[in-house]
Amino acid sequence: MTLHLESSYACPVSGLEDLIERFSIHAADSPDELRRHLCLYSRWTKSADSFEPVSLFKKHHTEEPDTAMQTALLLATSDRWSNASGKIMTEIEQTGFIRDNLLDALATAFIDAGTHIYWQMPDEWFDEPQFTIGLTHDDGCPRIESATTDDSMALEEEPDPAVIECTVRPPLRRWAARFLMGRESRAWPAMYERATADDIPARDRAFIVKGLVDGADELDDDARTILLGLAARWPDKRLRVRARDLLDRSNDPGTASPDSPGPGGDTHEDGLGTAGANDKKPNEADDGGQATLF
Repeated sequence: MTLHLESSYACPVSGLEDLIERFSIHAADSPDELRRHLCLYSRWTKSADSFEPVSLFKKHHTEEPDTAMQTALLLATSDRWSNASGKIMTEIEQTGFIRDNLLDALATAFIDAGTHIYWQMPDEWFDEPQFTIGLTHDDGCPRIESATTDDSMALEEEPDPAVIECTVRPPLRRWAARFLMGRESRAWPAMYERATADDIPARDRAFIVKGLVDGADELDDDARTILLGLAARWPDKRLRVRARDLLDRSNDPGTASPDSPGPGGDTHEDGLGTAGANDKKPNEADDGGQATLF
């Protein structure tokens, strides 16, 4: 059996507790210590501020790019900054600290995952000393010895790995779709097909299509028209309006719908808006397959 730590179990904090928590996060002296804090001690504040997590990322990975993708995953999925997830990934991408092939892997994981990605925590985080009492000794006195898990006195059975559930919020799927459109636009049909699957909530599916629309200019005219035509029939009202507006502007650059959110998309981190009164309401499903990023 695998030990799961669910980020949704993190607790809200008071102002003083939040101040202490922030000090602890910024006092981390290595990327590994920062990740350990994010996994084991992070609190639920639902901040929309991307400056703090991106600053932490830059602090620890300006000269240490090897584990930057792991830190990016934990920062972008942390409950502490849950209302800034998409902005965090966009700004981390812009630092250039993560190699493109690793960003490809992370973006693909955000698209393919169910509601969570499961990240395995290092075993050494849990290597606390074990104490045994020896009952025989040359002088007849009991003795106390300490042993770590890799000593001969360790349990014969290997402990199960400890993993943390990293919540894949809709803005992360939007970032991923937009990023992958820029990397390999010919893959958009596969991402669109993923958006039609029923193993993730309807809102997550809409955000994948939103990301495809964000990157639609990477396509040739015919493919762009097909993609926008599909988006223009999506159940979400604001997504439909934006796609139709982009189609109209392709045919007549002076045309724009008054209801369109504009070429920059929505200004809210989490929102595509609410569906109209006559819109079909998609059914939302629970967690899909268990994506892993070890």
